[in-house]
Amino acid sequence: MSAISFRCALSATLLVAGVSGVAGAQDCAPTPLLGRRIAVGANVSHSTLDETSLGASITGRVAGPLRLDGDYQSTRMADVDGLARGGRVSFSAPVAFAGFALCPTAGVGYTRLSTTESSTEGRVTTRESRFGASLGRTFGLGSATSLMPFVEPLLVRQNVSWESIASSWVLHGEGSDNQTQVWLGVSIAMSRTAVVARFRPKRGSDPREIGVGVVTAFGKH
Repeated sequence: MSAISFRCALSATLLVAGVSGVAGAQDCAPTPLLGRRIAVGANVSHSTLDETSLGASITGRVAGPLRLDGDYQSTRMADVDGLARGGRVSFSAPVAFAGFALCPTAGVGYTRLSTTESSTEGRVTTRESRFGASLGRTFGLGSATSLMPFVEPLLVRQNVSWESIASSWVLHGEGSDNQTQVWLGVSIAMSRTAVVARFRPKRGSDPREIGVGVVTAFGKH
């Protein structure tokens, strides 16, 4: 997806939210706190690159609407003997609108992969920064259950460095890449628990990816 498409998606997010008018408290659909002070979660995802990730997350309220999100991921890649392990820290703040929840977010991440295969022995390190926002709308399914479909456009910048440590083939290098992503998702929330499903459609060389997670919240409303 081009940068123009990303700006259009983000502008549409802001426009729809902006014309809705301010209302009561809302939540961030991808990382719900469910009106409480802290939430922990577990998630799994799979992409068409044959990569499978398992993760754990924690979200806490810092001050007012500002929240701090932490996420750890362990990824198994096809034909690679090692696991890519990494984490991400981000800030988010839900903004309340009549019937809509807008949640801007900004964060940084770090991932490291080490492989010991004789032909590819080495290390790959990825540093990333990401900026975006999610826009969702809540629909009541009962007295204590709600459904929130959402869209989340993101701008992701990655800096990748690699190093071969095989004695017969020593190589160092680095590069950077800018990605624009649009995720579609739905969150089903109850009083203390939410299930979040997310999907990233395939576009150009970007893989298709699907994931699901479960979040449990603690603390007083």
